[in-house]
Amino acid sequence: MRRFGELWAATMLTALAAAPATARDMPPANDIAAAEDKDSQQPDIIVRGILPEDPANFPGAFDTITRDEIEARPPFSIKEVVSQVPGVNIVDEDASGLALNIGVRGLDPRRSARTLLMEDGVPLFLAPYGDPAAHYSTPFERLERIEVVRGSGQILYGPQTVGGMINFVTKPIPQDGLAVRGQAAAGNRDYRQAYLSLGFGTDTAGIMVDGLYRAGDGVRRNHDFDIRDIAVKGRLQLSPAHELRAKVSYFEERSNITETMLGAIEYADDPFQAPTGRLDRFRQDRTAFHLSHIWTPSDGIRLTTNAYHIDTFRASFRQTDKPGGYDDAPDERGLATGYTTLDRCYDEDDPASGTGGSAGNPITLAASQACGGRWRPRSFVYYGVEPRLDLTHRLFGIDNNMVIGARYHREDIQRDQFRTADPRIQDLAFTRELIGYDDDDPRDIEGFGDQHRESVETTVDAYSFYLQNTFAFGDFALTAGARLEQIDTQTATLRSGSEPDGRIVTTETSEILPGIGLTYGGFAGTTLFAGVHRGFAPPRPSRDVAVGEGALPVQPEESTNWEIGFRSSPTRGISIASTLFFTDFNQIVISSAAGAFVNGGASEQAGLEIAGRIDFGQMAGRDNGPYLLGNYTNLFTAKFLTTSDAAFNAGDGGVVGAACEDDGGCYNGNGIIAGSRLPYAPRHLLSLNAGYAHGSGVDARIGIDYRSSQQPDAFARVLDTAINDAGCSDALCSGLAGEIPGVTLLNASINFAPPGRRVSYFVSGYNLADRVYLASRVDGVVAGRRLTMLGGVRVRF
Repeated sequence: MRRFGELWAATMLTALAAAPATARDMPPANDIAAAEDKDSQQPDIIVRGILPEDPANFPGAFDTITRDEIEARPPFSIKEVVSQVPGVNIVDEDASGLALNIGVRGLDPRRSARTLLMEDGVPLFLAPYGDPAAHYSTPFERLERIEVVRGSGQILYGPQTVGGMINFVTKPIPQDGLAVRGQAAAGNRDYRQAYLSLGFGTDTAGIMVDGLYRAGDGVRRNHDFDIRDIAVKGRLQLSPAHELRAKVSYFEERSNITETMLGAIEYADDPFQAPTGRLDRFRQDRTAFHLSHIWTPSDGIRLTTNAYHIDTFRASFRQTDKPGGYDDAPDERGLATGYTTLDRCYDEDDPASGTGGSAGNPITLAASQACGGRWRPRSFVYYGVEPRLDLTHRLFGIDNNMVIGARYHREDIQRDQFRTADPRIQDLAFTRELIGYDDDDPRDIEGFGDQHRESVETTVDAYSFYLQNTFAFGDFALTAGARLEQIDTQTATLRSGSEPDGRIVTTETSEILPGIGLTYGGFAGTTLFAGVHRGFAPPRPSRDVAVGEGALPVQPEESTNWEIGFRSSPTRGISIASTLFFTDFNQIVISSAAGAFVNGGASEQAGLEIAGRIDFGQMAGRDNGPYLLGNYTNLFTAKFLTTSDAAFNAGDGGVVGAACEDDGGCYNGNGIIAGSRLPYAPRHLLSLNAGYAHGSGVDARIGIDYRSSQQPDAFARVLDTAINDAGCSDALCSGLAGEIPGVTLLNASINFAPPGRRVSYFVSGYNLADRVYLASRVDGVVAGRRLTMLGGVRVRF
């Protein structure tokens, strides 16, 4: 790595020396001017983003959702905002938007692991390399805008460069005195929200404090959530050439949301029940720090150095781990009943009263309180430093914009699991005291040494280097560059399956990711673009580690991503954009049985995205009037290209395929079969809205959101079909298998912002027809959100 560091340093010095001192003033590519806030009377100021100031030459598909657009359709969570972008599919498994499931262009949405989420350019995952799962996103109340990049132009960021990037840009610190913003809202199912932002600043310094409280009931009964978020930002202009920016935030979540869903029969009986939801819970504490130094030695040259430190603790407790009684262990067939059972306190031969397993033996609160369960406490710490140089130059006698940067990133991850029938485990504080205990330790609490089922430590050292240059000549702009990712990972499995393990797996990955894009702006109001880049994503760790297996290595994802499209505003009041894309995977990673992740081999996705808006008032020269807006995605190809040796189920009544070493049959293959549809990749996504903006300040709209059918995880498609004594099978009653039908949802909103007033009002409704629909089969059947209404007031001055 020393050689890479020396090469980067030499490149930076050469670029600085070559840059002319008289180069024209060009804001850096990672900054973008914020729109003027008319209510706050703020001047134009610079807010960090991932798009260039003038995105006309950006060589890929992107969308920018401004604060005004966020407020135009008052959201219940960040999901409603992001779902308005073409190519984006969101699996709606909870009401609060805390467990984000965002998929882009046919990639699996599970925990947004294949979409790079960032806040002000810093990754938001639990651990971007070691565990790229999203249980947090920046609250929409704190946002200035959202930038969504789906294609070319991704090589400046990582490690996820396959499906797209979403950057949540937070509001800027005011520079002309005091600015206050507040919002309060309430809705059905006990929803309530309060937000306040206080900022004060001058040309040389400023500070801003944001506080948020949001709580309510979830989709299922006993699934309430409670979150708090506070952020403090500061800015100091040290001199005309030097500026410091700092931000610290703390997020706290306390939810009774379980990640185990329902069996098929339970869902048919009552899709909104949560048999163990009264005691199941999810906890998250997240502290983030971000420091930036911006040095502008001359016009057209800027060196930005970012440092960050993120510390997250998350823990989930559940009293069941098998939807519908399903169990994937090959020596325990025939357990599926369609009904939930208490994981540690249910005896299949002699089930106690209140422990579940059938319609005649439903889970009771008393049985839950007397039972144990499973805690998964996990801690994630990552930090890094990233210097980045943005400059203009006149190489070859043409205008050039260059970006050169590097990043060092470190992760320390600790994953533990405790599982026992002892009800004392319901107390997380008690459980955390058990870490490190074993049978030979005199401090061991009797009965718990064997219940520390899993302990895994992972460290990641990642080095990234990137160089990109945009050559502007006439109506054309050519952008070319490359990114180097060097990843060193060590995973030590201390315990697996309640047994000491001690296995250490070390991996070294080095990837060079080139990209090139071309834009043409020779048509009035229209830009044509085309691009291709190499995509890369590090593999996700398995949720559970089997006895004696340690942490099984999985190869990273690799892809080639092509796209061609246009952006156009042919006349006042009309805008339209369309992109044709193709993603070719050499190696895709998918979810398999038992919480594992496996390599799925080759696959491909191809589709067409269209988005547009027509403002009839603007077309007639007025600021107000009727308007139409919408987007459509046709993912006409999303399929596996290879068949895995472990693809089939050779059990009784199952699909017979590949050879199996187990004399009893291979009960749960991974289902990767050439030609089959990728999981959670709907062919059609459509959002259409019609609205009217009136001069009195009223803006009303109504619309539909449509998603066509989806396929479940591949392994669920080859579950055992043999009927057991309860009249069920894993495939029939677990809730994991079967198509997820399409759905159309009706939504509406009204905003009232009287001209010249600092108070505005809003009402918003989702799923107005109160449709009961199936949202997902991950971990069992889960219903989508029912009719949701909220109303509130905004204040700003």
